[in-house]
Amino acid sequence: MVNDAPSESISRDEGNNEENERENERRNGLPAELTKSESNKSIAESLSLGREILFVGVICCAQFMTQAGLGQCLSILHVIGDDFGLTNPGELSWLIAAYSLTVGTFILMAGRFGDVYGYKRMLIIGFSWFSLWSMVAGLAVYSNHVLFNFARVFQGMGPAICLPNGMAILGATYAPGPRKAMVFAIFAATAPSGAVIGSLFAALFSLAWWPWAFWSFSIALAFVAALGAFVIPDPPRKISASKMSFRERIIELDLLGGLCGVTALVLINFAWNQAGVVGWVKTYVYVCLILGFLFVPVFFYVELRMSSSPLIPFKALTSDVTFVLGCVACG
Repeated sequence: MVNDAPSESISRDEGNNEENERENERRNGLPAELTKSESNKSIAESLSLGREILFVGVICCAQFMTQAGLGQCLSILHVIGDDFGLTNPGELSWLIAAYSLTVGTFILMAGRFGDVYGYKRMLIIGFSWFSLWSMVAGLAVYSNHVLFNFARVFQGMGPAICLPNGMAILGATYAPGPRKAMVFAIFAATAPSGAVIGSLFAALFSLAWWPWAFWSFSIALAFVAALGAFVIPDPPRKISASKMSFRERIIELDLLGGLCGVTALVLINFAWNQAGVVGWVKTYVYVCLILGFLFVPVFFYVELRMSSSPLIPFKALTSDVTFVLGCVACG
């Protein structure tokens, strides 16, 4: 009788564990009869080969188009400058810098929007936004370089949305293993090819009329967005926005931290680039630079002390990760 008591207790614990597992599965929206091995299957395994190829191709377009958007203006910079009557190298640099500034700045918050509102939705919005402002950039030929620069600024927000959400979709769709590593390698390899092909096609279109470099780019982006709506699977969200109040969404998006971070990056980048145009003699240049650097500690204070869902996962910044980031920063 004494020896039977522990075995009965163990069997009851095992039964409770099984019930808890089934309850968790029901809460996650999985059928109660689904086995553990089936629930751990990657989404990619359920796709046909043809759809998987199209899916990976669309996601890789996020990286490819980002670099193509940079290269398309670089190769025909003087053609555009001549059309707008620009000869100052500093003013010409803004035709490129306006795009890269927003790509590198707004990427800070784009991933969190994907966490809340869905990666697939944000990716398609990013491609559509990218397409719209590429069209406007071409139409600036009927106006002036100020409109072109503004169009390039808003154009850069598109790839800033696409890149983190595209990578998140790949990460959520593939289980760890050689196939996932291969897909991410393909994604990375599209960067240099995008820059080269974007530069090449822009140069070819400029032989006819340079706005067609942007209009054709816009058409291609619209096609990718439409194709993505059909071939990209919708991975589960980390956070369900439908179950959150407006206040909870604001907290989860960490808008205060994002505002401080984006403001710091915009002011610093603007000051460094504008100094090459007008020099440091203009008061607003170094005022913007000083304000930008002042916003940096404010951003870290908000992230470390105030935000319950910080944009930067500081716990993940181990010594190894910090070392790798330092190497990347040094080129």
